[in-house]
Amino acid sequence: MAFKEKATNPANGFSVFKMANLAMQVVNGGLNADEFVSIGNFAAKVPPAKIKQGVLPVADGKPGELLFLQDQLHDALVKSGLVDPVLPTTPVVSSR
Repeated sequence: MAFKEKATNPANGFSVFKMANLAMQVVNGGLNADEFVSIGNFAAKVPPAKIKQGVLPVADGKPGELLFLQDQLHDALVKSGLVDPVLPTTPVVSSR
């Protein structure tokens, strides 16, 4: 909650609009402002009890980019409790 309060308080010099612009830069234009607004609207409706946190395996790419380490992604999601361990009936996270 502290991040939300800081990000939404103009006195801190960091507004939601500035955050959205930075987020669009991070995804290299892969999402536009309307798509970010849609994600924000969806996220606002998710109850905190339903939010799980985890760490995604990444490596530095070109300046300002992070690359997913696909071969480590499924294990990281299992460790974070976001997916079940691989069982004969459990699909593995796609590397696409």
